[in-house]
Amino acid sequence: LQLKNSPQTALVTIADEISEGISYCHNRLGITQPAANLVLTGSGALYEGLGIKLKQMSHLTAAIGYPPVKLPNAQPIHPRFAAVFGLALRK
Repeated sequence: LQLKNSPQTALVTIADEISEGISYCHNRLGITQPAANLVLTGSGALYEGLGIKLKQMSHLTAAIGYPPVKLPNAQPIHPRFAAVFGLALRK
């Protein structure tokens, strides 16, 4: 996916929101172990340059989270379905 209106501004805004979410987890929820990397899911995970911007801002490696499910047609499942498959596969 490509952002049409002011892509750099949009990427910074998205990256800021993710960074704030990480800070919230550390400060408010008492999570003390630092994050090792980021897994991006949903349609926004495919925004061009988002992983690079996140790495610049958070110093964490970002990867697109494709659901670990193989369908008969051998096509990877779109990241927008990662949460659905994660919920369906949980024990």
